[in-house]
Amino acid sequence: MKQRGINLIEVMITIAILAILLAIGIPLFNNYIDGKKLDTALRQVEADLRKAQSLAKASGKSYTVDFTQNSSAYQIHNSSSVSASLENGVISKNTVSVTFNPAYSTSEITSSNTVTIVLKSPKGAERSVLVNPAGKITITP
Repeated sequence: MKQRGINLIEVMITIAILAILLAIGIPLFNNYIDGKKLDTALRQVEADLRKAQSLAKASGKSYTVDFTQNSSAYQIHNSSSVSASLENGVISKNTVSVTFNPAYSTSEITSSNTVTIVLKSPKGAERSVLVNPAGKITITP
């Protein structure tokens, strides 16, 4: 006589395999999402720094971007201030300011050293955006 359908052991084996796959997959997926949040925040900061840099060159006024330690908000300003915020859960690990000088100035940024903006993801991963004295903006790998 042929058996039709599935029995209890087959169902339990299938559920066990699915549970193992989920136990492995969920943490990997969460780490992937965490990394994407950090990448998005890094690209946003890079874009805002480039915007401040181009506004300084075009307007003839200095523009500053201020980051506050353990905060997801930062300010872009010259005489007026514009607030921006990082991707959900991503924060600045350090307090730092980058001031871009007008095009006619002798140096691109006010600091004579490379400025490092460290961003931290919700799970603790860190990456940096570097701005050297010549105004080159780089995201660290």
